[in-house]
Parts: sequence; C-alpha cells; structure tokens
Amino acid sequence: MRIERMQIHGFGRMKDVDIVLSEALTVIGGRNEAGKSTILQFVRAMLFGIPGRAYPTERYEPVSGGAHGGVLTMKDDEGAQWVISRYTQRQEGTASRGERLSITRRDSLGIVEQISQEEMERRLLGGVSRDMFRQLFAISLSELQEIRTLQSDEMNSYLFHAGIGGGADIVRAERKLLQDMDKIYKPRGRVQESAKLLQQIEQLEGQITQSTSYLKLYNDNTSSLIEKAEHLVSQEAVRAEYTYKLTLFRKAQEIRPIWLKWLEAEMDRQALPPITNFPEQGYRRWQSLQEENERIRSETRRLQRIEQDLREKLNLLITNDPLLDMAGEIERLSRRSEYYETRLMEKQEMGLEVVALEQQLERLLRQMNPDWGINELKRLSGAASEREAVRKHAAGFASYDRRMEALAAQRQQVARQCEGTDYEYRRSVKQVEEASEIGASKFQMLIPRNRHEVSSLWNEIQLEAERWREERINRSSDRQRDDQEKYMRTRMRDLYVKLLWGSLVVTLLLPALLWFLGSPLGAGVAASVFIIVDAILWVNSKDQKAERRKEGSQMGQERDGILARKMASMVDEEQIAAALESSNSGASVSDIEIESALRQLRRLMENWQTWQEKMDKLRSDSQIIYERAEVLKLDMANVEDSLAREQCNFERLDEQWQQWLQDHGLSLHLSPERVMDLFGLAEQAMELFGHLEKGSRKKSMLAEECSTFEQEARSVLSDEMLSSGLRVSALIEIKKKELEAQQEIRRQRDLVSSSLEPVVAQLKQLEDESNRILALMKELLFQGGALDGESFLRRAASVERKEELTRSIREWEISMFSGWDVQRQRALQNILAEYDEVALDEATSEAGIALSKAEAVWNDLQQQQGRLLQERERLEQLCRHDTALQQLDEQRAALKDMVARYAVLSLSAELIARTRRIYEEEKQPQVLKLATEYFSRLTEGAYIRIVMKLGEKKLLAEHRDLGLTDSALLSRGTAEQLYLAMRFALADIMNTGSCIPLLFDDIFVNFDEERMLSALSLLGESSSKRQVILLTCHRYVLDHVGKLIPQAQIISI
Repeated sequence: MRIERMQIHGFGRMKDVDIVLSEALTVIGGRNEAGKSTILQFVRAMLFGIPGRAYPTERYEPVSGGAHGGVLTMKDDEGAQWVISRYTQRQEGTASRGERLSITRRDSLGIVEQISQEEMERRLLGGVSRDMFRQLFAISLSELQEIRTLQSDEMNSYLFHAGIGGGADIVRAERKLLQDMDKIYKPRGRVQESAKLLQQIEQLEGQITQSTSYLKLYNDNTSSLIEKAEHLVSQEAVRAEYTYKLTLFRKAQEIRPIWLKWLEAEMDRQALPPITNFPEQGYRRWQSLQEENERIRSETRRLQRIEQDLREKLNLLITNDPLLDMAGEIERLSRRSEYYETRLMEKQEMGLEVVALEQQLERLLRQMNPDWGINELKRLSGAASEREAVRKHAAGFASYDRRMEALAAQRQQVARQCEGTDYEYRRSVKQVEEASEIGASKFQMLIPRNRHEVSSLWNEIQLEAERWREERINRSSDRQRDDQEKYMRTRMRDLYVKLLWGSLVVTLLLPALLWFLGSPLGAGVAASVFIIVDAILWVNSKDQKAERRKEGSQMGQERDGILARKMASMVDEEQIAAALESSNSGASVSDIEIESALRQLRRLMENWQTWQEKMDKLRSDSQIIYERAEVLKLDMANVEDSLAREQCNFERLDEQWQQWLQDHGLSLHLSPERVMDLFGLAEQAMELFGHLEKGSRKKSMLAEECSTFEQEARSVLSDEMLSSGLRVSALIEIKKKELEAQQEIRRQRDLVSSSLEPVVAQLKQLEDESNRILALMKELLFQGGALDGESFLRRAASVERKEELTRSIREWEISMFSGWDVQRQRALQNILAEYDEVALDEATSEAGIALSKAEAVWNDLQQQQGRLLQERERLEQLCRHDTALQQLDEQRAALKDMVARYAVLSLSAELIARTRRIYEEEKQPQVLKLATEYFSRLTEGAYIRIVMKLGEKKLLAEHRDLGLTDSALLSRGTAEQLYLAMRFALADIMNTGSCIPLLFDDIFVNFDEERMLSALSLLGESSSKRQVILLTCHRYVLDHVGKLIPQAQIISI
C-alpha cells in the first residue's frame, strides 16, 4: 500500500494544497507552522474520519475557509487505485455536522467499485484500527516519547503474547507457592496456620490440668435437673386446665348477644303453623305471572289501534295503472332528453363554427398570396425534406453570424491580453534587475560568489558548529565528573582510617583475651589474621591519585580555530576576522564570541536564502510571462485566419440558397426564416380546410339524431300536449313528473301493507301468550292448595318467614360454634344457660387470675431448669480430660505435617525461581529480538539487548558495559530510540495483509548526529518494504537524507 497523492482543500492552515508522492521514501520539510503536523493529521482523518467538534485539537477546522476535508489517493499491493474523498457537512434538521464520504477502488482492468468505510479498513488497512494506526504507523514526537502508547490492549497482544505469553504460568506458580508459604509460617506472624496451632496446643495443656476437680458438682447438677423436670410436668397439667376454662368463659362472653338472637329465632320458628307441599318460590312466581298477564293486555290494546289506522290509510291511496305501464319508455326518453338538448345546441354551434372557419381560411390565403386558392395551397406541400433543407440554410447563416461574433470578441480579448502581458513582462524584468542589485549590495561581504559554494560551505560550518558544541558539553561534564571522584576518594580515605583504628584495637584485645582463656594457638591465629587486615586497611587509607584525563585544551583550541577559519572563509566581517587572528596566534577564543559570530552568520544566511528564493521566484515568474506572451501572439494569428475562412464559407452558402429559391419558384429576396413562415401558414390553412370538412359532416349527423328523438317522443305524448307549443324535451319532463307522483302513491300503498302484516301477526301471538299465562296461574293455585289468589298469598308469606328464620339460625350457629367439637359446644351452651352476663364476667376474671399464677410458677421452673442445663454443659466441658489429650496429640501431629509441607513449598519456590531466570534469558518474544537488532543499530552497539521481565509488562535495555537498565531511567534521546526500534519491529511482525506506510513527524529532535544517521539508514532500508514519509523542520536532516538516500523525494512546503 502506498500513498500517491494528497489533495488538501481545507484542513487547518492548509488550503488548496496538492502533494504528489512519487518515491518510496519522501521527506517533507518546512518551517514551523508550515503544515507538517497538519499533513499527518490529514492522513489520519482521511483514513478513519474527521474528528468531531469535541476534539478541536485533532479536527483542524480550516482557518482560511473552504471545504473542510480533501482527497487521498493510494495504490494497494495488487495495483488497484483507491480514492478517498471526505468532507464535513451540516446534517439536515440538526446543528451537528456529518461527513460526505466517497471511497472508490479502480482495479488494473479499469473496473470501478464503491467501497464502505468498514470494507476499506478491512481490505486496504488489513483491519488496523484508528488507535493502532495512530500509535504505530503515524506518530509525532509527543507520541513517540510516551511509553503508554505501546501499552494499549492491541499492542500488548503483539508485545506480551507472542513468544513469552506461556511464561505467565511460571510466574503464577511462583506467586502461588509464596502465598501458600506465607499462609503456613511468617516471622512474628499471629494469623498464620502454624501460629494458630501453637496457641491451641497451649490452651489444651492448660485445660488438662484443671479438668479433674469438677466431677462432684456434675453429679449434684444431674439430680437437681431430674427434680425440676417432675415439677414441670405437674405444673403443665394445672396450666392446661386453667387455660381451657378461661377459653370457655371468654368464648361465652363473645357469643352471648348472638346466642340470645338464636334462641329467640328458634322460638319464633316453632310458633309458625306447619305447611306442606307448597311450591318452591311460589310467591315470586305468582307475582311474575300477574305482571306478565297485565303487560299482554296493554300491548294488545295498542296493536289494535295501530291496525285500524293502517287500514284507513290504505283505502285513501288510489293509483293510475296505464301511466305506470309506460314507465320504462318515459324513463328512457327522459334520460335522452338532456342528450337531445345537447345535440340541438351543438348543431347550432357547429353552423356558426363552419362560417367562422370559412372566413379564417380566406384571410390566411390573402396573407400568403392574394392570387392563391385551394389548388395553389395544396401544391405548396411543405414536405419534411424541403423543411430540412430550409432549416439547414437557416442554421448555416445563424452559425456564421455566431462564429463571426465570437471570433471578433476573441480577437479583441487576445489583443487586450497581449498588451497586458507585454506590460507584465517589462515589469517582471525590471523587478529581477532591482532585486539582483539589492542582493549584490546587501550580501557583498560573502566571499564565495557561487550559490552552490555558499550552500556547501554553510552546511560544513553548521556541522562543525555542532561538533564544537558537543566538545564544549563534554569538557564541562568531564570537569564535573573529576570533582565528584575527588570527593568520593576523600570520603573513602576517612572511612578506611576509622576502620584501621578499630581493627588495631581488636588486634590488641582479642589475642590477649584468648591467651588469658588458655588458648595460645587461637590467640596466635587471631593476631595473624588481624595484622593482615590492618595492613590492608593501612594501604587503602593512603591517598590514591586517580589518573586524570588530560583535558584536550589544545584540541579545543584547534576546534575553535577550524570553526573560525571556516567562518572567515565565508564572510569578511571584523568579529570573525578577530576570532581567526586569535586562533592563529594561539590565544584562546571565547565561547561567547564564537556563539555571537555564529548567530550573526546564521541571520545573514537566513536572509541570503530568503533572497535566493525570492530571486528564483521572480525569474520563474518572468519566464512564465514571456512564454504566455508568445502563446498569445500565436492565438492572434489563428484568429485572423479563422475570420478569412468564415467569409469564404458565407459566400458559398449564399449562392446555394439563391439556387434553391429559383428551383422552387419562390421570390429570390425571401430569407430562410420567411420561407419557414410560409410553410407554417400553409400548414395552418390546410389544417383549417380539414376542420371545415369535418364540421359540415358533423352538422348533418346532429340534425339526423334530433329528428329521431322527436319521432320517438310523439308515441308517449298526447295530441293535446303536442299542440301546446312547448319543446319536446319539456313535455317529456312534465310526463315524467306525473309518473313519479303515481310511483310515490304505489310505494306508500306497499309500505302501509308491509306495516299491517306484522301487526296482525303480533296480535295473534299475544292472544296465544295470554292463554298460556292463565293456564300457569291455575296450575300454581292447585299446587299451593289455595282456592283463589288471596289465600295463596297468605300461605306464601308464612312459608317465606319460616325459611328466613331457618337461614338466620344456621348462620348464627356457624358464627358461634365454627371449629369447635360437639363436646366443647355442649359445655359452652351449658355455661350460657347457667350464667347471666354479670356472673359470666366474674367467672372469666377469676379464671384469668388463676391462669396467670399458674404460668408464673411454670415460667420460674423453666428458668431454673435452663440455668441447670447451662451449668451441666459447662461442667461437661471441664470434665473432658481424655478428649483434651486426644486433641493435643492431633494438634501436635498437624504441626509436624505443616512443617514438612512448608519445607516442600520452600524447595519448590527456589526451583521455580531458578526456572524463571532461565526462561527469561532464553524465551524472549520475536518482536523483542527484532527490536534488539534495530536498537543496537540505532545506538551503534552501545545497547545489545531489549529484555522483558517474566510476568511483568516492563521493558529493560541491556548496556554493553552497565548491564540492564529500566526504560524509564534512560535519557530522553535513548528512550525515543528504544521506542522507535519497538515500532519498527512491531510494523515488521504485524500480519495485516498489506504494508501500511510509516509517517513520522519530527522524531529526530533529541537524536545526536551519529544516531540520527543510523536512523535515516534504517528508514532507507524500510522504504524497500513499505512507504516511509518523514516530516521535519530541520534543514540538516534534509541535507543528510539527500546524501545518504539519493533516491529519496524531498518536498519543501
């Protein structure tokens, strides 16, 4: 995949910028705020979308206006061309802005297809996400300096999962062993398993000594418990008896009002006379039959009145049957009467139209030629071929006029342009001469006069200045290091002196003490050993003179002289000449003087480069204006030739038109437009003649239709109506109204007859229903044993009263005795019959007092029994001597097992630690191996390896002299070189399906010259596998790229 072209229409400060990338390695250089970072963000936005307004620092709204976005053209590995066009746009109905996106792919065969964003990311970018592209493929200096950009989830999948991912099991095993060891034993720990076992063993040993003195107390407690249990059983029976009595009395108090009602209702039911075989629901059935019979009588009277009214209406309605028989013919004629009127009016209008057409045709013939008639009109055919010939001649004349007007306007425009171009050319030549004179006077102090020599010498001065600054920094750091070493040697000498005095004291005292204790041999050995130690300390206490590195003062002076001579060979100024004289005479040159001279020279060179660029632009503009003037002169000659050709064409076309008029017998002074008008008039006249013939035929047809209708109307109309003088259509309408009146009378008769039939049927139905009701009433009197309705109602009232009392008695019995057995019901009824209300209250109060006393005694016995049981449990625990001994043996055995398990865990942890160290040295990921090669090349072999600790996401760099160093402790430049090497390795090892370009924005700011050259060499090698785009604001980077990689494309913005 390669980026071929970037068309930036509006993005940040850049507007209407077109950049074409033709090489695998492209370096884009420019000053600050020229748009380098804008280009980097533009590529990100074109591939993954323009960020929203919530991210203004990444959105890059166009400062100079214009459409926000642009076009990115790329070519994939298969040779297909991808064009991504992306612009922001306001969405309808909202204040937010969306995107106008178009992604097309044109393959090698020229087939074009539209691609979506998701499909583009999958096919072109190989599934790389926005964050991965930003962190790995398109980075700036700030992102290169941040290690956390290499610690995202996607990066971890490549860094810490390939090659060393299995090592996590070893780390987890080691941590698990250490955790298990800490659970068993920890120095001065109290919550570990071993500490808890020791505490339990001490407690058991104390319990065994106290358990033999509590046996007598246990026996006394057992006898007390038996006695209390017997008392509880007897007291429970007393409490149950009092509870039963109190329940009966309270229930009697509760149901006494209901019981009195129940007793009264039972007496009323026994006082009612006995009635047998009375029909069920007899009273309600009798009332219902009487109401139904009364309703039937009322309805019968109403229907009889309706029947009489309907018969009277029917006798008043009389119809005309002969008129009704002609209804169909009258309706047909009535429907056609409107058509007849329409045709009659059309006949009159058609007569007027025929007259008008004859007059209009006569006017057209006079307009064309007063002598023409219909025959001459027919001879002027106006065929399509003749019309086409006339149109061609008219088009030829019109085209001639337009071309002549256009050529005249073009000649006038070219003439004005020629005058303006000549003026611009003279002015541009004058500007070049003036700028050349100003530059020659302003930069006359420059010794080289050739532009290439000045640029080459200035690059050499810049390189020499960089070396001079590095030499000055090294001298300063060497002085600081010498002072620090001197301070450390003084501290160490004082320490050795103190140790020597202490050792001398021990040398004198220890042999004497051993001799005094009767060990002459030990005293001799100790004296010999300490004498040797004293000698070593005495030697080390001497002031060791460290070898001091000779400061290259002479080399520094030579470097100052070289720099001053190069500056003097370029510019003839007093300050640089004085520095050169000092260096040649052997005197030291001040760093401040050299820096001041360099600043002045840099300002001078910047002004000189600006002047050279201005001169190039002026010369280029002058050449462009000259070429434009030559082109305009050629255009003027071409216009003159075109005018001459057009005049010849017009004369030839006029001769052809005169010949055509003569062949068709027309006047020679007619123009093509007038001939076309004649064709149009002839066509209109022929069309009017056709309309005239059609109108005459239609008038005859209308007259025939009107005569037929009048003949049919006479068959239904009387002679009296025909002699009235009215039109036939009006007479038909009068006849139709008479017919409608007779039809309305017949409809009313039919309606009255249809209403009468259901009334008669309802009367018959009501009569049958009345007979049925009377039969039911007689049967009900017979079933109730009554002779008439009054006696039946009295018997029904007695039966209903008895049923009501029975229901009430049943409900009260359920309310009083629900859930009680028969024995308890009898006891309750006896109490209600024996006690009145006052006596029942007194008996209930006495039973409650007795129950309270019994429960107090029972509760007291329960508490005493509980205390005895607690005491018994305590004594049982104290008397378990054998159990304590067994537990003590078990705890001691468990302690031995725990010691053995701790020894196994300790040995396993040591073996796991050794395994981890071997694994870290031998099993590093492939990406780290590649990064090690790149890092070693970037640092010129100073760092030989990149290591990752097993189980920790941390990178270490191994120096060839200083060993392993955490990446966080490296200098900024070295750390950036480490991160750059990691990105090179990740880009090589990632399997995305396509080689995605690398974009770097000013990443060499903190690189020294040697490591920057190494990095540029790596970029050149990487460009053979994938496209590399480098953005920089440093001129020396562009110069080194031009020397190291000649095939690289360098673009200045």
